[in-house]
Parts: sequence; structure tokens; C-alpha cells
Amino acid sequence: MTTNMQPESNESLSASDVLSRAEAVDHLIEPFNLLVEAAVATHRDWKLVAALLEVTVELLSKHPVDLFQPTEQPQDALPRRDGSRDSEGASASQKQRLNQPYRDRIEAVIDSWSDDETAWHLRVGLRQIRRRAQRGELYYFEIARKRRFPIWQFNDPCGVLPRPSDIARSAPRGWRPEHLYRFMTAPHPDLEFDDRLLSPSQWLRLGLPSERITFLIGPRRP
Repeated sequence: MTTNMQPESNESLSASDVLSRAEAVDHLIEPFNLLVEAAVATHRDWKLVAALLEVTVELLSKHPVDLFQPTEQPQDALPRRDGSRDSEGASASQKQRLNQPYRDRIEAVIDSWSDDETAWHLRVGLRQIRRRAQRGELYYFEIARKRRFPIWQFNDPCGVLPRPSDIARSAPRGWRPEHLYRFMTAPHPDLEFDDRLLSPSQWLRLGLPSERITFLIGPRRP
């Protein structure tokens, strides 16, 4: 059975109905406004916004059940007279959090550049970015057939870390961009230098041997 969402006539809509619908529209538009404002504030381009929207649709369509996990029950939920807790009031104050694998997916997109941003960083034209990507000199993944270049592979100023595509090819079969992102950006217990643990990306930025990274990434599994 289908439900007709359209009103039978304009007269059936009260002023409160119109107001509540307008408020609902504003409420739904607000996250989009915040996303765009955040991109502008962090000097990111519109292609990041487009990629994040694509990934959001992907996650919602493929993982509608386990995408979020509720936070723990608040300890200060209002007690009832019989000593029990007001679960209805407590649930209203709960906020959902992304399960970590899906958060990693979104973080990997945020921590990547578009072709325009990559060209700006390397101070070259878009044609050269495409050539270098095709030659394997730059590692990328695709969102809706658009290249995204992970930021972990770049060095300042205007540089690229050694052999980023070789590192990506050394990753275990089945690794997605978020697995590589987590490996390259998290401190690794086997990468110690000057009495501190480094991430593989930090290791490479210090000019330390890249062979160490390809060795460490090989046996690991997501």
C-alpha cells in the first residue's frame, strides 16, 4: 500500500502546517550549509563537498542498519518516582556516532585533494597531474569517477613522498583507501625515531627508507 504524501487541496494546509514544513526544510538544509562553510573555512574546494555527498549516499544505501552506533546511556537520565530511569528522556539526549570503519571512509575522503588542489600544491598544471597519475607517480582513488589524491603522499614545499603508488600496491589485497589512510597516518609501533613513534607518512617525510614501509604494509590486514 502506498501513501499519498500530497495534500488534497491547498485549503487543507493550516498556517502551522506550512510553518512546520518550512522549519523542517531549514533544519535539513542547515547541515549542507555547514558542510559548505566548513570547506570554505578550511580553504577546500567544491569538489570535496561533492565527494563527501557521494560517499554519504554510498554509505547510507549500502549500510543503512549498522552505519551508526548510539552513544552510551547518559548517567544523568531523570529518575522516575519508583527509582527507574526515564529512558524516553535519555534516548532523546543521545547522539549517534558513525561506526569507526565508516568514519575512516569519510576521513580518507576529507584527507585527500582534488586534481585542482593537487595541481596548486605541486605548482603544475592539471595536464601534468593527470600524466603523473597515469605513470604511477601519484597515488589516487576515485569517487564517482573523479580522482582523489591522499594528502599523506605529499611533502612540503611542493613535493611528493617517494614511491607512493608502490606503497599502495604493496598493501594487502582488498584494502580500500580508508585502510591505507589509517595505516599511513597512524603512529606505527615499528617506526621509532628519536624516541618517538612515527606514522609511515612522517617516516617518509624525514627521508627515512621507504623500503621499511613497503615491508610493514605487506603482511598487515584491514
